[in-house]
Amino acid sequence: MGVKMNLKLTPKMKPISRISRISTVVAILISLCIVSCCLNRELYVHTQFIEPRNMVFAYSIDLASIGITPKHINLLDRSRVMVVGNIGNVNGVAVLEVSNPYRDPIVEDIYPLTGSPTCTAKDGYPTTRIAVGSDRGEILVFRVDGGRITKYLYIVLGADFYVNKIFLAKDSVGNVKILALVSEGGASVAPCMNCHLYILDEEAQGVFRIGPKVGNATALGRAYEGVYIQDVAPLAIYGDDGFYWDASKVLLAYIPQKDVVRFVLNVTYMYEGKVEAISKALVEVNATVRGLTSMVYGVNANDRGVAYIPVQVDSQRPTYITFVIRNIAGEIVWTYKFIYEPNRYRILPEEIPVPPAILPTSHVDTRPAEKVYGIPGFLRVNLMLVDTTPAPISMGRNMSATFLLDPPLHGLFFIRGSKEAMSKLVYGSPGYIYVSTVAIETDRIRNIVTVEDYVGIGTTIISDASTYSDGSYIMVGLSDGRLRVYLPQAGGGFTLKYIYTLLPSIRSITTIPTASGYTYVVVSESGVQVLRTIPYPQPIFRKLLDLCLSSPRYIDGDTLLDVSTIALLDLSSVVIVRNSDMAVERQMILSVDDIMARNIMVNINMPGNETTVDTIAVFKYPEGTVEYRLNGNTSLMLKNILIGVEYELNIYTGRPYIYNSSIRFILREDMTIDIIRKEYTDLPTKPRCCNLDLGLRYREYNVVLRIVDDFERKQPVAPIDIYIDDMVLKENTYEETYTVRMLYGVHRLEVRPSKDFEDAYITNLTEVFIDRDTEVQIVIKRKTYNIMIKVVDELTNSYPIAPINMTIFKTFYMISPENYVINVTLPYGAYKAAVKPCKGYEKVYGVKEIEMNVPKVKVYMINMSRNMYRVDIRLRDIYSEGLVAPIDLYLNGTLIVSNITEPRIVRSISYGNWTLKVAPSKGYDYVYESHDIELGVYEDTVREVNVPRVNYTITIDLVDVYGKIVSPLSIAMRGPVSTERIVEPPGRTIYLMLPYGSYGIDIQPSNTSIYKSHTMAIEVRSSQNVKIPIQRVEYRLEIKAEDRYIGIVVGRFDVYINGTKKAENMAISTSLDIPYGVYSVQLIPSGTWDRGYEPSKPIVVNVVGDTSITIPVDRKTYALKVVVVEGVNPVRNAIVTIYSMETLTTVTQLITDERGAIETKIPYGSYRIVVSHPDYNIGEIPYITLDNDRSELISISPTPIALIWRYMPVIATLICLGIAVYAVMKIRAILARRLAPEEELF
Repeated sequence: MGVKMNLKLTPKMKPISRISRISTVVAILISLCIVSCCLNRELYVHTQFIEPRNMVFAYSIDLASIGITPKHINLLDRSRVMVVGNIGNVNGVAVLEVSNPYRDPIVEDIYPLTGSPTCTAKDGYPTTRIAVGSDRGEILVFRVDGGRITKYLYIVLGADFYVNKIFLAKDSVGNVKILALVSEGGASVAPCMNCHLYILDEEAQGVFRIGPKVGNATALGRAYEGVYIQDVAPLAIYGDDGFYWDASKVLLAYIPQKDVVRFVLNVTYMYEGKVEAISKALVEVNATVRGLTSMVYGVNANDRGVAYIPVQVDSQRPTYITFVIRNIAGEIVWTYKFIYEPNRYRILPEEIPVPPAILPTSHVDTRPAEKVYGIPGFLRVNLMLVDTTPAPISMGRNMSATFLLDPPLHGLFFIRGSKEAMSKLVYGSPGYIYVSTVAIETDRIRNIVTVEDYVGIGTTIISDASTYSDGSYIMVGLSDGRLRVYLPQAGGGFTLKYIYTLLPSIRSITTIPTASGYTYVVVSESGVQVLRTIPYPQPIFRKLLDLCLSSPRYIDGDTLLDVSTIALLDLSSVVIVRNSDMAVERQMILSVDDIMARNIMVNINMPGNETTVDTIAVFKYPEGTVEYRLNGNTSLMLKNILIGVEYELNIYTGRPYIYNSSIRFILREDMTIDIIRKEYTDLPTKPRCCNLDLGLRYREYNVVLRIVDDFERKQPVAPIDIYIDDMVLKENTYEETYTVRMLYGVHRLEVRPSKDFEDAYITNLTEVFIDRDTEVQIVIKRKTYNIMIKVVDELTNSYPIAPINMTIFKTFYMISPENYVINVTLPYGAYKAAVKPCKGYEKVYGVKEIEMNVPKVKVYMINMSRNMYRVDIRLRDIYSEGLVAPIDLYLNGTLIVSNITEPRIVRSISYGNWTLKVAPSKGYDYVYESHDIELGVYEDTVREVNVPRVNYTITIDLVDVYGKIVSPLSIAMRGPVSTERIVEPPGRTIYLMLPYGSYGIDIQPSNTSIYKSHTMAIEVRSSQNVKIPIQRVEYRLEIKAEDRYIGIVVGRFDVYINGTKKAENMAISTSLDIPYGVYSVQLIPSGTWDRGYEPSKPIVVNVVGDTSITIPVDRKTYALKVVVVEGVNPVRNAIVTIYSMETLTTVTQLITDERGAIETKIPYGSYRIVVSHPDYNIGEIPYITLDNDRSELISISPTPIALIWRYMPVIATLICLGIAVYAVMKIRAILARRLAPEEELF
């Protein structure tokens, strides 16, 4: 890649030697080779990235990987950035293509610098030129077209020159003038005694210089020599589509050269044996020339404890200078005297060092010097407006300002909206910001109005100032991070609208004319912020603790004019924010973390001991592909994964026995990775950002496993577990055939009984080698066990009384009273044992069959059952036709039936005598009582049994919820038993003894106008007290509010009955349903209506039927004072009429006193106030709401007739004077005619 160099050598203080320049170029070329090597990676990008347009997102581009250590950044378009910094250990400028977040940036151009970059500049917006300055006097100027560098200019001003700032201003035909403010020997220090302004043209040869020393080698040389340039500010013109700097109006801030020498003093103190600097120390200066008045002023040291002290010396006579430092008590702690002898210096020195002041304490006077001593006159800053259009050949007209500025200047900006007539001058001095409206006249710059804004003690420098085409707002950024917005006022003044704080220092402010809401972008040392001015100040990129759009180790930022792209530069990368104009338009509140793409580390786990040699990973992003060669690495970083965008990763292993794998995924807002599709890979169930483990697999084959039982040659009789390579294939299964997919290689097959079935089979272990589809048969063997079987009579639990035959799995056994215990050997399994009496004994025992589970039970006892007889048991409840609750039947203490509700039970019972117990089922002992009967079973039998209920004590109380019973009530109960009672006032308790059951209670009042009828049901299942509330009859109560003042109710009231709120926000009336009785009713104003009305007095009402009441309410009264004036003079005897806006009637009419005032008290309401007077026009306040004490001012103007009569004496005098003059002139004319000489005949 070639380096474009167009060398223009202009006069300089110390020219760079040819050898030095050649060495620099060689070093740069070597660095370019290093960068090219860095770019040669095993990374192949096949297509471009198509970015989403419906979302705001950000991604990071690594600069360290291509050997760039950045310092400044400029956006050229959406795809390219210009990075200024260190490139391959050489200072320079690189143009990078950064549109694709999934590849390293493409270096399109590189331009070298021998010095370190100090500043960058643009020619406005849209940007067509970009300039870069260095600390070795270099200036690179680039022409930008369509995001590409189309022309390049390299300028060297001098190796010792430090470029402090650059402006690219345009003339009337679009040519660009390069204005560079430079200083010798390092960065400028205020006041600057060695600063120069260089003016160049990108298309013309030569240079134009202005400064303290110029010489005659440049155009007009000496004419612009002898001034100390402090700052330069070309007029920035803001339009509807961008802004630019006007080369025909360049404002220079300078101090006229007056033999000024700058002394340099280091202020320090000793602390623990070390010398420490004292910042802000106040140094008093006393400069005296013999025979002249002494000059006393002060200078503050900077943050490093260095004081730059300007002193005006005499070119002919010695100047005696004394420097003094005082402590906080005002005592002198250090002093130094210096005599400036002019004959010792051939030329005036620019700077003289003073021996450092080493003080015993750090507690010295640090007050601002300008506040203590003021500004010395020789340092007052002049302003000159010059036309640089003819430069560098000549200079256009110039004019001076009619006002001076106080040093040191803390920033100077000259701005104007394209739709404005006058320009704005923004500058700063210690503690203040000044915003001035100035008029550019034929021969001068005139100050129209200046606004002084105090910003606090300390050195606060104005970083930038900006406005809009209509001049509606002026934004001023400070070096401490504060942003101040001013609103223009009528007459040219300004008012502070609001203050917004960023951290730590603002670098630039760019207005965005294409965005709504007066939007502008602020670039600071901590990040980039986009703000809207209307409808209210709103930062777009500020959320929780994120104060702006920033990145870790942020150093610089930039934005396009349409805010569609923002760049954030840090020490090793650049963050590109896309579609940020969408956030501005939608007023979204975002932070970098909300929109930042994530890096996902993919860990590739090969099967077995395989490596990733020859493995290729293909990453697919929207409309693009990246290919990586792993070369043995097991980790792959996927950079800049956007939320909500679909990606695909394919792994090609290069081995025929390992599957190629693939996943398709989306990163969700909750930072989980949603796997849409996966093939031949193992993944976590819900992987989270930012790690993804991919497990690859060997290829698989179809293997058929056949499991055979050795006893019956069929499927297993107990569940088994099948393991392949110690991994479960199947658990708790009875199946005999399985088809599985097995990986290539040797596998260990294990078949064992499942948990809790270890007694069924012996574990089988088999090893097989799988290299094709195959079938494997596995035979499993059952375990065998000794089983003991005992046959007994069921009733006697002893040997049977008759011989019995038993059959087990095709084997027969004989059971006799002498041999009723046998032992057999059986394999694991389930068997059926058939037991029946021998032939001839069928009537003794029945046939029986039992299940045998070997080896779960190793001892079996077979109980032979005797013959049974039919027994019919009939149950009877004396209170009902059937049973109302379930009961249990016990035979000889053994439960034979439970939870029965049927009245008839038929059971088969063995021959014999039995005790039958009838008892309520569990949980129903509150219904029935238990009892026993004797039952003999010798044949089929029928038996009837009574079931008695439980009785309970019941007490009943009738309760009036409003007090005692006031009228007789009758109560009737219906159920298993029925009864009726009468309850007389004031009431009594009713006592009853009732059996279990459900009862209905019917209560009837003797007077139906007092009580309501009441019906209820109760369940008698325990002794209990029943309290029955009796409800009174309710009636409708109509409540109406009446305004006692004008009869119109305008407020809202809460209704309180007996002190309890019953209704809210009643307007005029409301209705309530309340029970029979006596009540107290009161209206209390709701909410804020307590400013309009007083609470009403309580009203007692007896509710014995539907009732209507009216409650009067009183309005609150307030004091009203009205003052009538003409201008500032009170008007006496004016008639003030107050009308009610509610009734449209006159409330009162009063006459003003000698103060022009009336005072009265009137109720709350809406009023119109009209003021009349014979000599004045009518004045009024159309509408006023009186809800507190108020004082109103009404201004009225006199009528034309009144004005005439007021000035009649003056008019009459003028008329008389006119008549007198006319009369005198008339008499003079008559006399002139009469005194004319008569002609004589000749």
